[in-house]
Amino acid sequence: MTLFPKVGILVFGVLMVFCACSQGLPGNPPQAPETVSQGNASSEQTPESRPADPAPAAVGFGMRFLEALQRGDIAEMETMVWSWEETPDALSYWETVTFRDTFTASFVTEQTSEDYAVIQVSLSIEDPGESPLVSGENQLVLTVGCPPFGIGEDVRVLSLIPQAEYDLNRSEDPAAFQVWTFRSWGSVEPFDTAAQIDRNILLNYVVTAASRDFSTHTDGWSYEPLEELTQAQIDQTADRYFGIERLVRTDAACYDREKQVYRLFGRDGGYSSDRVVSNLELPDGNREAVIGQFGSDPLELLPHAKTRYLLAPNGDGSYRFLSATQKVFQP
Repeated sequence: MTLFPKVGILVFGVLMVFCACSQGLPGNPPQAPETVSQGNASSEQTPESRPADPAPAAVGFGMRFLEALQRGDIAEMETMVWSWEETPDALSYWETVTFRDTFTASFVTEQTSEDYAVIQVSLSIEDPGESPLVSGENQLVLTVGCPPFGIGEDVRVLSLIPQAEYDLNRSEDPAAFQVWTFRSWGSVEPFDTAAQIDRNILLNYVVTAASRDFSTHTDGWSYEPLEELTQAQIDQTADRYFGIERLVRTDAACYDREKQVYRLFGRDGGYSSDRVVSNLELPDGNREAVIGQFGSDPLELLPHAKTRYLLAPNGDGSYRFLSATQKVFQP
């Protein structure tokens, strides 16, 4: 199963245009937003995009958050977001942003329910200040839902990220998927060569990759994982993804000395505020995938660090890890 499900055709559920006063700067709150009638919207309404009446609760929550953003009500915004760590002034960078007079928002009906919403937002920015936005139009995606591991809790704003990055993280790009899977085993440290990667993390990834590569696939992504791997299969996989010809770890907990095989073990899940922020092919044919690490920003918009992974194509749709370099922007 892929972590990056394919994007379907988007169907918009409702279109709202909010007018802000000319002083639309958080910290210098404008007047309350005024809803413009649908007839004044820039795109003609189709039967598929007529407003739902009433809108799902998660959509209403998201719209109230956008109204608070427009008013520059940072305190209200902070009560509406979810964060895995409490950080005072985590949204203070919005105080440096100057809005232009309007922004639009529309929700995607295919991905929206009472307790979850995907809302496409177009923000017109005069001055991005300390935010990673740009002057002019910014296409973003606001997600609203129950917090991770918070079954039964009230919905919260989960993220507000660029549309391009939202689409990228829902794609089935092999390089992005490979980097994300590698990081899911806890490999977040930079490295110049594969020899610098933590031995246990390296083995865990290789066992997982081998269980997929040597299994019987029902399609491009679905498979029944192979639960026992031979030393030859481990070596072949280590060479494929890291250029390591031999990876002998008979001292590892996953190694069965009696059968002389490596076993695929499960593990507990976790939460990460990281995501792929860019993924492109370089002129030399290698691939560059960049992971943004967002730490204390509950909107996952302002990164505190980025890690650039350099990968070489194997010619079969997979890649070999070459290096990972990290740049830290803020503590």
